[in-house]
Amino acid sequence: MKRFILTITLFISPIMLVCQISAAELMKISSQKVLDLESVEYDFRAERYFPSGHFSRHESHVVLKNIDTVAHPVYSVKGIRYLSVKDETYSVDFSRGVTDSYLIDYDKKSFEEFSNNMAGIAQLQIMGVRVLGSSFNHFVRKNPMNVEEGKVFELEGEKEYGGEVCYEISTAYKTDSWGKFYWYIAKRDSLPRGYVFEDGTNEVFMKRKNFNPGPESFVLEEPEGFDSQHITERNLDESFVHIGEADKSGIDFPEGSFTPEWQATDMQGNSWSSGKLKSKVAVLDFWGIWCAPCLRAMPKVQKLYDEFREAGVEVIGFDIKDKKENITPFLQRNNYSYTIIPQAEEIAARFKIRSYPTIFIIDQQGKVIHAEKGFRSNAYEEWADVIKEALRN
Repeated sequence: MKRFILTITLFISPIMLVCQISAAELMKISSQKVLDLESVEYDFRAERYFPSGHFSRHESHVVLKNIDTVAHPVYSVKGIRYLSVKDETYSVDFSRGVTDSYLIDYDKKSFEEFSNNMAGIAQLQIMGVRVLGSSFNHFVRKNPMNVEEGKVFELEGEKEYGGEVCYEISTAYKTDSWGKFYWYIAKRDSLPRGYVFEDGTNEVFMKRKNFNPGPESFVLEEPEGFDSQHITERNLDESFVHIGEADKSGIDFPEGSFTPEWQATDMQGNSWSSGKLKSKVAVLDFWGIWCAPCLRAMPKVQKLYDEFREAGVEVIGFDIKDKKENITPFLQRNNYSYTIIPQAEEIAARFKIRSYPTIFIIDQQGKVIHAEKGFRSNAYEEWADVIKEALRN
């Protein structure tokens, strides 16, 4: 009997081990399958729930194509969003083409055309503001299903989802900061069909066909009678883009506190540190090219530099997540000349930055005399008054 139990145990243990390994491996295989797609067309449905009891529903049609001759895929998203808290429905079309991106808002009767270097901001529009849903983002990112270190995958079994028999894989961060959710990977082709969070929030991708659309399929034409605008980095401040106002909440180094110590090298190779700023008034701006509110704030930051540099005020921008080779042409295009420190993620962590932009003004003793996160259209006047007062002291 003991030998029988031992035999069964030895037989089952490797199977359990294989299941544990295969869950993570299956996620990697599925992620690679997404990367290998030359093109895909599918319908997307999402439901999201909020603690207030309200919910939102999204339905859209997605077309995507990877094009070898450009640095990014092109795609289009057409769909609607219903938000129960306002009992409103929004309908938009969005397309990222080879040279330009487009956003048609049927409810506001607006047509926005984004220049090529604004593609990331155009994507922010569709994901962060209109929020049709993020399904297409899984198909365009370098790590499609966000298979990364710090996650635990377990194969729970098989389940029908999105009209397919799928592997159900539970996913959780080791820190448990996001809770557990479930990916559904189709057995037939190893492509994802969606996922579900514990609160009931879910997304379903229903693949329709794999085909070969041309680049012209991703160019939207302006509807007749719609307000139109060509949006560039320079006129973003006057565009239709909706950005929430800045506020001072959630900042770990508020007015009256002293900033942490740091040291870094700027784009020209010059050394900077918190100690170097002693006896000077300084403006510290944490930003990124990918951040629409940051881009709207930067002309005002540059204006501070132009007005106060002769008074000895230091203006420093701490770039987050962008590559140096992308920062330089961006600065040149927009004639930004104040100090930029690239790849400043470690410094941002020291300041416990949670949102962008976050802007500090510090006095000659290194004390914070102004701090805010987000963008305000009337921020410059207040910033200038704070600096003038500090220079008088």
